[in-house]
Amino acid sequence: MIKYTSVAHYIAGSITALSYMAHWILVPCGMIIFLFYEVDEDYHISDQAFIDIREFMVAYFITCAGLIIWRLIR
Repeated sequence: MIKYTSVAHYIAGSITALSYMAHWILVPCGMIIFLFYEVDEDYHISDQAFIDIREFMVAYFITCAGLIIWRLIR
């Protein structure tokens, strides 16, 4: 069974990658905000934030690859 928090991390990674279409500065801002949130959460509840960050980055990478392919064939 998939956890809803995992789905949220995948969605956040995709939104961060798609935000490039609005303005490039939104991408590093989105990543920094997510990383600060995860490090703070790990500090307080020790929930192994690296798993959450990995889910975020997987979605980010896949979305970026999709955007690159879309631009190449468009």
